[in-house]
Amino acid sequence: MESSTPCSEASTLANALMQAIKTMQPSRSQHYYVSNFDPSINDIGAWCEEVDRAREANGWNDHECLSRVATCLKGDAKVWLGEWVSNDRTWSKFKREFKPLCPGKIDYANILFEAMNTTSDKYSSYAEYARRTLLRLRIVQGLSDDLRTLIVIRGIDNAQVRAAAANASLAPDTIVSFLSIYSKPFAGKRDRVVEHKKHNQMTKLGTTTTTGPKCFNCNRHGHISRVCRRPKSNASGSRPPHVSSDATFNAQPSSSNTCTFCKKPGHTEDKCFTKAKSEQRNQRNVNLCSYSSSSSPNSDITSAIIDGIPVDVLIDSGALDVSLISSNVLKYFTCQPKPKRCVLKGLSDREVIATSYVTLTVEFSDISIEVDLVIVPASFMNAPIIIGTDVLNRDGITYIRTKDRQYLTRADTINKEVNAIDKSDELQLNTPLKGAELESLMSVINDFLQFLIKGTAVTTVRTGEMEIRLTSSTPVVYKPYRLSYSEKLKVREITQDLLEKGVIRRSTSEYASPIILVRKRDGSDRLCVDFRALNRITVKDRYPLPLIDDHIDRLGSYKFFSCLDMATGFHQIPLKEECIHLTGFVTPEEHFEYVKMPFGLANSQ
Repeated sequence: MESSTPCSEASTLANALMQAIKTMQPSRSQHYYVSNFDPSINDIGAWCEEVDRAREANGWNDHECLSRVATCLKGDAKVWLGEWVSNDRTWSKFKREFKPLCPGKIDYANILFEAMNTTSDKYSSYAEYARRTLLRLRIVQGLSDDLRTLIVIRGIDNAQVRAAAANASLAPDTIVSFLSIYSKPFAGKRDRVVEHKKHNQMTKLGTTTTTGPKCFNCNRHGHISRVCRRPKSNASGSRPPHVSSDATFNAQPSSSNTCTFCKKPGHTEDKCFTKAKSEQRNQRNVNLCSYSSSSSPNSDITSAIIDGIPVDVLIDSGALDVSLISSNVLKYFTCQPKPKRCVLKGLSDREVIATSYVTLTVEFSDISIEVDLVIVPASFMNAPIIIGTDVLNRDGITYIRTKDRQYLTRADTINKEVNAIDKSDELQLNTPLKGAELESLMSVINDFLQFLIKGTAVTTVRTGEMEIRLTSSTPVVYKPYRLSYSEKLKVREITQDLLEKGVIRRSTSEYASPIILVRKRDGSDRLCVDFRALNRITVKDRYPLPLIDDHIDRLGSYKFFSCLDMATGFHQIPLKEECIHLTGFVTPEEHFEYVKMPFGLANSQ
């Protein structure tokens, strides 16, 4: 016990000495960060302020600060530091001598010029090229995301990869991950070409070189086994006995097993892993442009046209009283969602609550119909559009399903026999009112019976005329759409009625828009003119629309409400005489033009 006392005292003294030495050294944080500096793309003033903050936070002295930030210098700054001769290499002196040599303002034009002239050929991968280029473009202010993406795609040297990136609708935050699936099949191609030429020259001269890499296939120097033209050795290490040495060396690699997509040997395009992964990345959840033929394995899918875009449509007789549309395809159509709350069952293991719907005209091969489509999230849909029984059960529509396909067509017209005609002077109304309330309603209707009509209106509003102003003087000319014989008869009947009512007149105008027939909810047909080409060059009228909430607040505590609908209200507004020829439209038989405002014009909403 007595002998251990001096040892413990010595240990205590050593610990106290170590603590005193630690207190004399300034505490330094290991977590310091200084950005890289390149005079051509960075601001010298901002970088020096960053270094001064790091120096103060970490307690660096003047010499230590320069040694720590020297590794952050890039480009001309790194070259200048290597050539800088000074007896006092401190941060203060470096900043004092180097700062005046840097430009006071960043040359954004030079950065943009270098980025646009940089190609992926200088980088080991397409993803690395995209990442470096985006970092440089981020410095230039005012560039949109689409422009940055187009500059990156422009510098891709491979035409197939460039085309795939251009067709994938990429953004700056997704282009790097997209290009990471593509490998550069001819990385280092120039070096290998030089090696091949050098090796061939040495072979022709009858000499070999002992410098450079060694091929483990033919045991020669100057190239590696991956680019060796000799066939691979067998298990014993010798070449096949039936092939001569010269013939083997001069044989060219077969191109029959070279992939035409990635340009790599050993497989064909149908077995290319790079192509399969690329198609999987580019595949959309909703296919807008596929064509469904009778030989398609899924006979429930048919093709339809909406706003001029081909869309896959699923006709589902199990969708009771509802038709659905995927939320992913709404951006391709010009439609305005309307509020509607409904609970959908059967799309998943739980109920799906939909809050809105859109009304679109769906053009099948045999019929065009106007459908209310409830908007559903894309994750619950196996097709862009699902047509349900709310459409299949309409009057005038026939749903046909065969072994190979299913489709919608017009119902055959059935001539019903009329046994007798009974004239009734009593006006029949569909109303839940009874008793005194019904008598009051009938009294109002009888007083204004002369203003209640059915069919096409013959009256005209005298408060004003509609004017059509165009941005181009080039006439809109289209051939008439193809119609079936029954549809031609219907068009002939509708146009004759419009002619008699003075809504249209025969025309010799240079404008000619096509027509289509759209089936309404009551089973009748509506003649619609496809004015989309005319609307694209029409100057749009801008009017502030009233807010629905304001009108609801004005209803107050009222109990009874009336809804007045002008019969063919569009046809009651006259057109200016100098604008009538712009509304010219063609049927398969004649050429007409509207005298009164038609449905479908951009400013007739």
